[in-house]
Amino acid sequence: RATAQLALRASLPKTAVPRGFAGPATRLWLGTACHLVSYPYGPDGRVNLVLALTPQAGESPDQAARARLSSSSVLGWLAEAVERWQPTPLWQASVLDCWRRGPVVLAGESAHLMPPHRAQGFGQSLMDIAALAEALAAGDLPRALSRMATQRATAAASIARRAETAGAVMRLGQPAAGWRDKLLG
Repeated sequence: RATAQLALRASLPKTAVPRGFAGPATRLWLGTACHLVSYPYGPDGRVNLVLALTPQAGESPDQAARARLSSSSVLGWLAEAVERWQPTPLWQASVLDCWRRGPVVLAGESAHLMPPHRAQGFGQSLMDIAALAEALAAGDLPRALSRMATQRATAAASIARRAETAGAVMRLGQPAAGWRDKLLG
């Protein structure tokens, strides 16, 4: 199920962003009722920006972005720098109870949908593949498929819960955001 939360995406040339946003690393910026992830990509040196927030009733995604960003001394420049944000709904985490039927086993996002807040979607898909390869090395296909499905369902459910919790902490409003920021230093 889709949640009320959105990931708003934009891309800017490296030359159009402050140095802290244009570095070679992925950065997380915590705001009030939002958080922003910035990271470089592509050969032409662009910076991808992903702003996670929950719009208020009647607020368009662009209005929501401008309202949250303009209240931040660090992120405020983005309120005018990005002409249009591309919204993507964030889905509720889900991990299927049953990953296997006969000779078929599910893996990746067909078996578990991860919120993006810990960047685990692709990584957990790779873990599924590694677990399947390890289980198949034993040679017994039905047992290998069951073993992989059981092992990964438990692990994926735990990771999905932690990702949802991380997203909730990153999007805290005031006064909780102030306490979060003090605790994180």
